[in-house]
Amino acid sequence: MKRIYSTPENARIGLIRGLLEAAGIGYEIRNEGISQAIPGILFMPEIWILRDEDEAESKEIIQSILSSGQDSPPEESGQ
Repeated sequence: MKRIYSTPENARIGLIRGLLEAAGIGYEIRNEGISQAIPGILFMPEIWILRDEDEAESKEIIQSILSSGQDSPPEESGQ
């Protein structure tokens, strides 16, 4: 199990979550919602992959989102 990403942006966590699920990569989200429960202490949500073998593919997914500036899933074509 490895931590692959952390951000305070819930929209980005949700986007990455969806893409990991679509790729069949097992993951766990940690610290989600803790910052609202304990004010004044910064806890950022973290994405952890369950299998170390998925690290490279997971990082490619995250890098593609960061380089494109996406904060929402790409829209499907109507074809």
